[in-house]
Amino acid sequence: MVFTEIDKEVATIISTLVKYVGNTNQYKESIVTIGQYLGVPKEETLGIMEEWEEADSLVLKNTAQKNQFIKEAFAEVLFYEDDSIKQLYIHVRKELGINA
Repeated sequence: MVFTEIDKEVATIISTLVKYVGNTNQYKESIVTIGQYLGVPKEETLGIMEEWEEADSLVLKNTAQKNQFIKEAFAEVLFYEDDSIKQLYIHVRKELGINA
């Protein structure tokens, strides 16, 4: 998938989320919410979720990179009062091997 320079960083964050979530059906609305907080419209986030490729996602090699990704992806929604977002946060941290 080819992204413009304007949305490449955010699209990469969403693609990386999708990569670590696996089955996105369970967390679909949470990923859309994160995308919206990052400035991506719902339909575009859904498109990224459907069309992402491994090359579109980040390669997180160490704990510092993993923590930075978590910070970038969840910074705007950490205090969001939605259990599904909290569950997504915990799931992604576990998939990254970071203590939740």
